Amino acid sequence: MSVSDALRGEQAGAGRLELVSAIELGGLTPSLGMLEGVLDAVEIPVAVMLRPRPSGFCYDDDEIWSMQVDAVSLAGMGAHGLVTGVLRENRELDIDSLAALVDSAPTVDWVCHRAFDLTPDPLAAIDQLASLGFKRILSTGGAATAREGVAALKSYVEHAAGRIEIMVAGGVRHDNVAELLRLTGAHTAHAGPFMAVSDPSSAGDHSTAVAMGGSYQAVDENEVRALARALAP
Repeated sequence: MSVSDALRGEQAGAGRLELVSAIELGGLTPSLGMLEGVLDAVEIPVAVMLRPRPSGFCYDDDEIWSMQVDAVSLAGMGAHGLVTGVLRENRELDIDSLAALVDSAPTVDWVCHRAFDLTPDPLAAIDQLASLGFKRILSTGGAATAREGVAALKSYVEHAAGRIEIMVAGGVRHDNVAELLRLTGAHTAHAGPFMAVSDPSSAGDHSTAVAMGGSYQAVDENEVRALARALAP
């Protein structure tokens, strides 16, 4: 995600942004420079991904320490929220590590990303995250998409009972967002409206260009605009 992405998203009607790097890896912590540029450019709230590497959510002590340092810096620069998740080897929430992260930046909104969907007892995880002070949870209901996880999402919303927000995620588009919210009882949804954009310097069959990849993901402002229209009162 870039500053221009953030601007296009805001101008198209997004109510909140989640700032990440390496979206093709599921999203990693962006640079401080990227956050500063985005905060200077937009007025809507910006939540920032706090994830040090791809491939799962079971982190060692050094990774947790680096996440705490990042949390302090990101919050200090003005991030409205931090999006994270830490699991133990058995996929239960790592409560001690999550508590340490929250303690490092207690003034921001804490959001649990889809690491939550890997937990073996989602209802217990909802209780734990609410007790830790998390503001919301992104979830597909443990399914590949929110549409497939509607029944579980509805049960999560009912169980949360306003203590923590359940945000519908996974395959959310303008043509299904209103129905997903209606069926689940959730009030907010998380979408990733991206499109592939070519970088001219990596075009062609040069071996280095091929190794670097021929395109990157950028915000699709037309989809953002359509999402905003679908949710307009």
